[in-house]
Amino acid sequence: MGVVFRLLYIPDYGLINALLGQTGHDQFLWLSNPPLAIFAVASVDVWQWTPFVYLVMFAGLQTVPPESVEAAQLEGAGSWAQFRHIELPYLRPLLLLVIFFRLADVLRVFDHVYVLTGGGPGRTTEFLSLYLYRIAFRFFDLGQASALAVIVMAFMIALYTLISRFLPADTS
Repeated sequence: MGVVFRLLYIPDYGLINALLGQTGHDQFLWLSNPPLAIFAVASVDVWQWTPFVYLVMFAGLQTVPPESVEAAQLEGAGSWAQFRHIELPYLRPLLLLVIFFRLADVLRVFDHVYVLTGGGPGRTTEFLSLYLYRIAFRFFDLGQASALAVIVMAFMIALYTLISRFLPADTS
């Protein structure tokens, strides 16, 4: 995924700058300008993971009993009230699960950031996983990298514990 987007963001002949040039707009240095580099990295992540979130939420909406929705409509509930009081309780466990997965992905994202920017410009897009890589394999400080990895793992366990407390005990 990172290689494809790197080709799209090439300044002189990338597809995005070519389309901007065709419409009369200026070309951008997507991976060299710090705010644009953050946007470029985020756009890859959004492109890669939005379908997963959508499918999980869509599957959750399929579990909502049609009788409950019909009863709410007959009672005159608006679309917001129907969503908040009927559909959202069914989506809540899945929403928390998706939030956990996405937070875990933020801590482990490496590949497309490394391919796109290598953590630059400067250290603008250097996420935790890239920082761990730099400490371990560029500076060969395996002790510090291991200690930081254990701290990240402890944080993930604490995050999982916190999120699992919000899940209902009985989902039947």
